[in-house]
Amino acid sequence: LNSADPHGDTATSVAREIATKHNTAVMPINCEELSGEDIKEIMNQILMEFPIEEIRIATPCWLNELGEDHKLRNEILECVKNAVNDAYNIRDVKGVVTELNKPDFVDNADIIRTDLGQGTVNISLKLCDSIFYDCISECSGTEIKNDEMLLKYLRDVATMKKEYEHIKDALESVRQTGYGIVSPT
Repeated sequence: LNSADPHGDTATSVAREIATKHNTAVMPINCEELSGEDIKEIMNQILMEFPIEEIRIATPCWLNELGEDHKLRNEILECVKNAVNDAYNIRDVKGVVTELNKPDFVDNADIIRTDLGQGTVNISLKLCDSIFYDCISECSGTEIKNDEMLLKYLRDVATMKKEYEHIKDALESVRQTGYGIVSPT
């Protein structure tokens, strides 16, 4: 918005009105006194108006192991849907990240990469460690609160697996014939 007084009340008011009406950024500026910094800011504002074609959100891989109907997966999916619902331009991505950071189970959501040429934005969504341990506890049926407890549990399971390997053929035989033989170790 070219104005002899870009910082005046009239220019500011008109800029706000145009921005609201057209849902776009408007910069009041005096073109006769345009500086290099002004041009950089104008270019930055133009880049922020590029459309978004795709938002990719990287989540922890372990979420894929939870069932599709798992409560946490559904909460994350709902959170993502709500966050990206009104994202159309690159300038909207900061709002997406802000929304993704709101739930208690999110440790951090941040923009990793923006490709203006393709209209893609990559966002990393890191969940709180406690959520990971809650899911492990739920899946294992054993309370696990930290790495130490997880490692101890894995060692115990590995020991049980070795013992089971020794008797698995006899157990299968019992299921099929009613009796099985286990060789002494």
